Amino acid sequence: MRILRYLLGALIGAYALFSLFPIATDAAFKLGMFDNPTGEVARMIPLWQATAWWHLALWLVVVALFLVAAWRLLRGRRATAPYAAAFILDMALWATMKTLPAYGQVFTPAELELDNYTLAFMVACGVLIWLSERRRAQPAPA
Repeated sequence: MRILRYLLGALIGAYALFSLFPIATDAAFKLGMFDNPTGEVARMIPLWQATAWWHLALWLVVVALFLVAAWRLLRGRRATAPYAAAFILDMALWATMKTLPAYGQVFTPAELELDNYTLAFMVACGVLIWLSERRRAQPAPA
């Protein structure tokens, strides 16, 4: 179980850190740090314009909660609660993003399908965390 928890901690930590990239690029755009964006960066402009600051702030909370869960997994502590809180908030933010017309405008159908794989991965991680903690909490047979 220890190896599974280390693997989950590393994966969740990587997911959290990777999630900082879109937050940082959106914030940089809002702060005027992109003078004349081109290519893939320019494609994201409608979504960045439609995303509110409060959304970015909550997304940072999600990242922090995922990092707490990852750290707790790596340290051998319970991580179900911070992971569940991060997952629920992440899904709520994702659902609000999907309602924006710009969300469907900037992503290709293949990129939109990737959302489903990410969701399945996150559910699987949550189940594995719960199972690993449940197994640890069960008393040893007498």
